[in-house]
Amino acid sequence: MLSLQTLPVKADTNATDAYKIYAHIKVGSYKEFVCLEKLWTLESNWRPKAKNKDSSAYGIPQLLNMKETNPYKQIDLGLKYIANHRLYKGNACKALDHLKPTINTGQQPGYNYGRPARLVVKIRADEYPASSFKPIKLNNPQYAKV
Repeated sequence: MLSLQTLPVKADTNATDAYKIYAHIKVGSYKEFVCLEKLWTLESNWRPKAKNKDSSAYGIPQLLNMKETNPYKQIDLGLKYIANHRLYKGNACKALDHLKPTINTGQQPGYNYGRPARLVVKIRADEYPASSFKPIKLNNPQYAKV
């Protein structure tokens, strides 16, 4: 006879580990898996129900308009996306490199695809007093089309 039991606190961790093992088996290469693991940790933290508040991206790989709720099928679809992407060409490390500019600027990872990354520079006022800054003119034609 079956009885209902409460799931252990680490149930989500165990599920996440199972998703990662599945992805590693599918990818094969350890190097590629390390990149994929970092990528999808940044995108969704390996949560199959992760929703992007700024777009229709959903699931572990944060694919747009994805309706799939099965985490293993989400992984398959995410790997297929990486395999067929014109820039990534099946390389999860290239996909991770594409995501890094949004991470380095402090923006929410995964929510900036298709838009140029913003460069944020923080300058300490005590190191560079205002009097040391001089305005510059960008008359060079190469800067006209930014």
